[in-house]
Parts: sequence; C-alpha cells; structure tokens
Amino acid sequence: MRKFIIISLSLVILMGCNDVKVSDWTPYYESQYKTPYGTKVLEEELQNLYPDAYIDVVKNRTQEHLEEFYGENSTWIYINPHFYPDDDLMDDLMAYTESNNSLFIATNDNYNSCLSYLDVQTTYAIGKKYELTLDYLYGGSQSYTITDRENRFNYFSSIPPYAQVLGTIEVGDSTHPNFIALSRPNGQSQIFLHANPELFSNYHLLNKEDALYSLNTFSYLNQTSQIIWDGYGTERRYRSEPSEGDISGLLRYIRKNKSLLAAFLLLTSCMVFFVLFNYKRVTRRIPVHIPLENNTIAFMQMVANLFVSEENHIHLAKYRVNYLLDKLKEKYYLDISEIDDSFKKNLAIKTSLDPSELDRFILTINKIKNTNYLNKQNFIKFNKTVESYRSKLAL
Repeated sequence: MRKFIIISLSLVILMGCNDVKVSDWTPYYESQYKTPYGTKVLEEELQNLYPDAYIDVVKNRTQEHLEEFYGENSTWIYINPHFYPDDDLMDDLMAYTESNNSLFIATNDNYNSCLSYLDVQTTYAIGKKYELTLDYLYGGSQSYTITDRENRFNYFSSIPPYAQVLGTIEVGDSTHPNFIALSRPNGQSQIFLHANPELFSNYHLLNKEDALYSLNTFSYLNQTSQIIWDGYGTERRYRSEPSEGDISGLLRYIRKNKSLLAAFLLLTSCMVFFVLFNYKRVTRRIPVHIPLENNTIAFMQMVANLFVSEENHIHLAKYRVNYLLDKLKEKYYLDISEIDDSFKKNLAIKTSLDPSELDRFILTINKIKNTNYLNKQNFIKFNKTVESYRSKLAL
C-alpha cells in the first residue's frame, strides 16, 4: 500500500510539472471558449464588422431579447451544428422576422426544428479539398479553397423553390448549395441559412482565407443596427435553467490549467486515500473473546462415570465423605481429624440438632473410612443417607 501511495503521488506531481499544452478539440461552438471549435473570435469580430451596431449577447431567455428588438432593424445570429431552440421558439423567430428583422443561422442537423420548419435538408461529402463560392458580392463572385482542414463538409440536398442560392460548394465534379437566403413576406427581412457552422469557429477564423470567406458571408445582412448574438452558453441555456456557473464549466477550466489540474488530482487522491484508510480503521475486525468454559462439573461427572463403570464404589464413597467433611470444616469450623463423640457434640451444637440424630451419620462416615469394599446396593444406601443429612446440615 505504501508503494502504491508513493507511485500515485509521483504521477500527480509529474502531471503538474508537465507544461505540454494539448488543444481541446471539443466542438463547443460557444463564444465563451477560445478553443479551436469555440466561437470567441466571431463574437469579437462582430463589433469590427458592424462598428455602428449594438451587439447584444444573449445570456438569458432568447424570447426576452427578441421581444426587446421587435422592429429594431436587427439580425439574430446563431452558429452551431445543433439547433437547440424548439418549435415554440421557431414561431417566435418567424414573428421576429415579420417586424423588419433577419436571421442568420449556420447549422446542419436535419432533425432540428429549424431545417424541418423551413423545408430544408442537408447531407455531407468526404474529401480533403473543397472549393467554396460566394455569389452576388459587390465585386462579383469570389471563390475560396479549403484544403486539409476539414474532411467532411455539409451542403443542402433539398431547398424550397423560392430560396436564393448565395454560396455553393464544389465536391469533385458536382456543385451544391451551402448558403441560401429565404425572403420573408414583408420583402425586407430574410432568413440566411448556412450548412457549414465549422467555418465560423475559432480554428477557421484564425486562418486568413477561411476567415475571408466566413466574414464575407455577413456582407449580405441589411438589418444591422442591432445584432443579437445567440452563441454564449447555448447548450446550457436551452437545455437547463440559466446559471452563471455550472460544475461542468468549472471542471473544464481546471482541466485546461495544468497547475490547477495537478492540485485537483492531488486533493482527490488524498480524499480517496483518507476514505480508504478511514474505512479500514472503522470496519476492522473485532475479535470475539469466548469466555473460558468451567470444566469442573464436567470433570467430576467424568470421574464419577469412571468409578461407576468400574464398580469401584468404595473409592467413590470415600471421595464423597472427604468432600462432605471438608464442607463441614469450612462452614462450621470443626476439627475433622477424628470423627468421634467430641466431633458429634460440636456438630450438634453448631447445627442445633440433637446428638442422637447424628448417630447414624457418624456411624456411616466411620464405616466408609474404615472399610475397603462396598457393593452397589450399600453404595446406594450410603448415598441416600448422605443426601438426607445434607439437608439437615444445610450443606
């Protein structure tokens, strides 16, 4: 156990001393993360793209922000492969667009409420090189090449007939739409759908050509006096009650910091060792001490059975006489060396009995002391006599 503790503590210390930083490739798609697949860079760049706009970062209920900006010439931006809002919120978003506001949504999950609501479907292609094109820009169409950065790219496999294709992706010899606009009945608001949310992550925005493509997609927006960024704590806000700090976020922060991680592992190890040792101390075996058995009676019974089985009645009778005399000596302080008239007189005085009543008792004792043979019948008579006098003498 001692070796195990030393090895465990050594590993924890080595982990804390290791300065090698490992990138976290978890696809968060949330702007509180600076990891490759976070969207912190995009949130910061929105203010540079629209310097005169008010950037509103959603941190509570999305409906509250939509109600606040109804008719405010604003755009709601959502970047995430998973579209967490439900059908009720989609109804609110549609009502939001009817008040001179637009939506910019980059997602590609076919089973979410957004794509099914708008009658759009996506699929994907596998490859190492993709040609992306944006049409209807001020300088005309522009093409961009994505190489060795994504092995899988999504595109729209089905779009409504009234959709306007703003961007395409070339896969092999085929070209497919990956960026479309759906006009709303008021003629001014639009819903922009992009099939590649990964192009808006930190990883791609820190690459020059990828960033140029991604940021140019926002040049199509017209309602830009207000920008509602719905990309902070997205999953937590939509799937649980709003909270400024949760345990998973705290653990992720600790995991990113090597020193904190080492301290956390050391603390956890100490707690585990404490629980194990304390459990062993509390639950240790308690030895069961069985009291010693009194074998005196059993021994006497065994001796008596031996005498009876060998029909050595005289010896058994002599032992009983000696035992009886010892009890008289102990209780009445009598001299038992001679069983004579003096002994009988003293015994009578001590027991308040008439001396004549003790004649048979004295005769029986002397007879046993002075004889060397006793048959079974006489042994039984002897026992009856002794038992009768035991009660009289209170032994």
